[in-house]
Amino acid sequence: MAIKKEENKKKQEEEEFNPDKINLKPLFKFTCDKVEGRNISCMDFNTANPDLLAVGYGEFDMDNTETKKKGILAFWTLKNPYFPEKLIYVDNCITCC
Repeated sequence: MAIKKEENKKKQEEEEFNPDKINLKPLFKFTCDKVEGRNISCMDFNTANPDLLAVGYGEFDMDNTETKKKGILAFWTLKNPYFPEKLIYVDNCITCC
């Protein structure tokens, strides 16, 4: 419950408009529940298809083997910023696309 209240408060603060400050609102966010809370280790646009963005998710602490999460390579497009076109799960963290 407390987390939901904090999220609502944060949204209200973002929605408030102050004419004295410069405000930019994001058009979209590349996020989904599969990659929520993971570290982004690398990103790269496809040169043949500039609409496609490859994002690698992994741990930065390589020595942490007890709670180490598996790596994910997600392919995002501007057509759907709410869920990747393709997800590839790997056993180790991804450090470079």
